[in-house]
Amino acid sequence: MLRNLIRISLILLLILLAIFAPLIVSGYVELEKATSSTSYVEAAEHYQRAALRIPWRKDLYELSGHAYYHARDYLQADAAYQKAFDYQAFSPEGWVAWGDVNYLRDDPQRAAEIWERALDQENPSEHLYSRLAEIYQSEGETSKAAETLQKYASAHPEDASAH
Repeated sequence: MLRNLIRISLILLLILLAIFAPLIVSGYVELEKATSSTSYVEAAEHYQRAALRIPWRKDLYELSGHAYYHARDYLQADAAYQKAFDYQAFSPEGWVAWGDVNYLRDDPQRAAEIWERALDQENPSEHLYSRLAEIYQSEGETSKAAETLQKYASAHPEDASAH
């Protein structure tokens, strides 16, 4: 009985390996293609396919967003960044880029919302403060702009230009 259970388990394991190993390998092939691609759009597409095949690499959605951003395909970049957000796979610079994409799509309110949310993350990018201050100032919220810059200046006492 135990011998049959071991044999069945081994057969099931081999079947699962036969199914998933090629899928995972193809994900790494896609990742290699993305890093060697000469086109940003092509790289973004490879990153997305790799993310689907390598489920523990959700950071690849952010990389896809960056590639679309550099290709100036802001709609696709926004969608890729949204996936990275959904999987909680954002770096501090990813938050900045996601807001930039929305700002460049003429949606400064959404950009500000993203950047404000980014400030609540661990180790936020210092680039958020100037971007938020610019948005607040353009909306006539000078006190909010000054408050944002003050937060940056107090967190970065070595930055003379901030003071």
